[in-house]
Amino acid sequence: MYHAVLLIEVVNILVLAIITMLLFVKFNSRMHLYLILSCMALIVNNVGYQLEIQAQSLDTYLVALKFSYTGRIWIGYTLFIFIAELCRVRVPVAVRIVAVIFNIIMYPIIFTVENNTLYYSYIHFETKDNFPIIDHGRGPFYYVYILSIVVYIIAATYFIIKAHRREKNIARKKQIRVVAFAILVIMAFYIIEVTHALEITRIFDITTIGYTLGSIVFLIAILKYNLLDSATVARQFALDELASCSFIAFDENGAVTYYNKPTKKLFPMIEKDPDTVVDILEEHLELEEPIEIDKRMYVARRENLGEENNSVGTIYLVNDETDYYQYLEDMRVQKEIADEANKAKSNFLANMSHEIRSPINAILGMDEMIIRESSEDDIVGYASDIKTSSQTLLSIVNDILDFSKVEEGKMEIIPTEYEVGDMISNLISMVSERFVNKGLRFKVIVDERIPRVLYGDEIRIKQCILNLLTNAVKYTKEGEVEFRVVYDDISDDEIALKVMVRDTGIGMKEEDMDKLLSPFTRIEERRNRNIEGTGLGMTITAKLLQLMGSRLEVDSVYGKGSTFSFMINQRVVSSEPIGDFYAKSLADKNSVPKYQESFHAPDGRILVIDDTEINLAVITNLLKKTKLTIDTAPSAKQGIELLEKNHYDVVLIDHMMPEMDGIQALHYMRDNDLVPNSKCVVLTANAVSGVREMYMSEGFDDYLSKPVNPEVLEQRLVEWLPKDKIIVDIEDEEAQDEAKRDKILGISEIDEEKGIAYCGSKDAYLSVINIFHETAEDKANEIRKNYEENDWENFTINVHALKSSARVIGAKELSEKAKKMEEAGKRHDIDEINRDIDSLLEDYRSLNDKLKVLDKKDDDSLMEFTESMKKDAFNTMIEIANSMDYGMMETLLDDLKSYRLSDEDDKIIKNIRKMLLELDWDGISEELNNVR
Repeated sequence: MYHAVLLIEVVNILVLAIITMLLFVKFNSRMHLYLILSCMALIVNNVGYQLEIQAQSLDTYLVALKFSYTGRIWIGYTLFIFIAELCRVRVPVAVRIVAVIFNIIMYPIIFTVENNTLYYSYIHFETKDNFPIIDHGRGPFYYVYILSIVVYIIAATYFIIKAHRREKNIARKKQIRVVAFAILVIMAFYIIEVTHALEITRIFDITTIGYTLGSIVFLIAILKYNLLDSATVARQFALDELASCSFIAFDENGAVTYYNKPTKKLFPMIEKDPDTVVDILEEHLELEEPIEIDKRMYVARRENLGEENNSVGTIYLVNDETDYYQYLEDMRVQKEIADEANKAKSNFLANMSHEIRSPINAILGMDEMIIRESSEDDIVGYASDIKTSSQTLLSIVNDILDFSKVEEGKMEIIPTEYEVGDMISNLISMVSERFVNKGLRFKVIVDERIPRVLYGDEIRIKQCILNLLTNAVKYTKEGEVEFRVVYDDISDDEIALKVMVRDTGIGMKEEDMDKLLSPFTRIEERRNRNIEGTGLGMTITAKLLQLMGSRLEVDSVYGKGSTFSFMINQRVVSSEPIGDFYAKSLADKNSVPKYQESFHAPDGRILVIDDTEINLAVITNLLKKTKLTIDTAPSAKQGIELLEKNHYDVVLIDHMMPEMDGIQALHYMRDNDLVPNSKCVVLTANAVSGVREMYMSEGFDDYLSKPVNPEVLEQRLVEWLPKDKIIVDIEDEEAQDEAKRDKILGISEIDEEKGIAYCGSKDAYLSVINIFHETAEDKANEIRKNYEENDWENFTINVHALKSSARVIGAKELSEKAKKMEEAGKRHDIDEINRDIDSLLEDYRSLNDKLKVLDKKDDDSLMEFTESMKKDAFNTMIEIANSMDYGMMETLLDDLKSYRLSDEDDKIIKNIRKMLLELDWDGISEELNNVR
């Protein structure tokens, strides 16, 4: 048996060698190449296997095995590609690359098979009836390799069946059936080998015989059925790939070997005078022009049959491209129409921008002066309402302009460093009133571990989130909106910021989801006709996210609500966590920042030219505290007269003015050398895409859009004015006085100046430190409970919270101890926790005891809190809780500080304060109903 097997292997190798030689002789196409490569791989495999069955030790067996796999790895792949080419199936490049990479990866695995368990989980060498055998376990890559062979066989079988069903030519069908028989032979031997259906397969790999027999069948198909001759290659290429084309095939001697019926119809002279047809085709190929026949347009191309180095002829393909050329002509006409329409749209947007933004500029500018200068709370409140409404109107205009920029591909993403906590606080501040007005719960969940400073386009990210939040408010009648911000680490200096907005609103039907991102479209128009907006918000959001490398994810259930989310990569600038920024946000909720000019320039002089008097007044009033000398001119002509008499550091020029517009005025100033050392800045309400570049090309030094943002105006002036005329070290007397005041509490463990600096003001600091004091006992007990129950996850979370809150109030030493405890919790360093937990809690409680000074009241100065007052107060609180009015509840709680409360009532009020901070309106109602 042993010697018979050796002889069989020798015969296999000789047969494969003969087949390979015959294929080389017949070689004229890629299919020949793939079959030759397959045979060469089989030869290497069989030679290696011949050496395997002669091995006398494990080492020699493994050497033979590795040699065998050098070819074996490629057998399945080359046969698969050969069958695909034969059946005219295009295998995607990606699939080919993956298959080649897998084969390459197999080499190091096989070549180190004795040192790893990836292919064989174990190896044991033995001899049975003179046959060397290795008993082995099957590793993961063994199954992957087997699976790849199975996939190749299944795919090849599918290609053959599909080609046979598609083929109409009888001779061609015979060729396919022969190839199918070859595949069946290989498949049968492979199944017998893998399943060990025959006993001999336990000592002899019969797939070597199967592959050889399959190759013999392939050779029969080539020799007897002309499987791969040049005429067949030409016919299958023309008939199957280009059946709608006219084509003419020539052999290497220039004789016509084949042409189809459309060719005879198109070129009747083809039979008698093929040279004339070739001359016509070659002429048009050289000129790269279409051929016009009977008012139809045809395009010719020339291809070689076979490979470049072994061509068996030439084929000319002539395709009717009349529709294509008609399409090009139609497109040219349509482009002219579209260009005209686009020009009209741009003009409309420019005019609309100017006509609407100019009065908004005046409204916002004058309103800003009222807020800055009025000391009456009611007036400031009215002015704030005007500002909010004006900004809403401005946002609608900006949406339209942003959409125009996105459409034209001119929207820019400008990354900068930004504070995450500030961005989120600003967003909460911007939308909170909307939620209160609609009676909706606003649930905010922010991961306190998010790095404090990131690098990205804060303005566009904030715009996307604001669109999602305002959209949620619009379409939610009752219930809540959840705003969640978390993150995932990508690397040491990059994170994926994840934002989610979930609402309990009306939701969307499945068929309406496609309309969500359509511009100027509102879902269920009739049902939602009373909802404000342009219908552009979600479209712009999706486009902005796409520009920033992200995308908007939407999940919605009709009648139950929607969830919008996106994830955006941001570079980390400061890895310090944002901490409990929300407490600071609540403390600053009702505070209005006092205006403070950013520079003084008493020696600076600027000129403002604008045909609208109110715009001149706005600029003048916005800059009056900077001590600049400001001259104004209501027309370009008067501005030029002032320039002829005076030198100005900066000239602000409106664009659209009567008689002489801003661009004409600038050209006159430049031509007459009136602004040799002046910065000329266009001040305009025209904010459509591309307008900045237009102004710069006209000679302006910079561009500033209306409505004028006061902060931006001052920032730009610092850039434009000569440096020697700017004083930026302005002392804010009031801020300095506050920083120099006596200590609030006088507790040595607390750095009050740092606490005030962190919270932003003394009042905010007192609010935060009261929160710290009121929650300290419960928090300390919770940490102790976590410790005693070995709940290290919650223990770590709670000491992390202590670290953040202690840092906010200026208790640095306590914060540092909590930080070390947090790190120990993350490491599960129980020894360190056991050693330091008592010290931490002792310091925590000790500090809280010292903060009891906050509880001390001058009882003589407090009013009596009668039972009737208590009943009225508690009933009022229940009503406020039902309407979820944060400001009114806070005002009422502050009023109760003037009354002498019993210990029980004082405890109730403290609990309500804590629940108010968490916006737990249901908890407040429940607490009050229990004691009422």
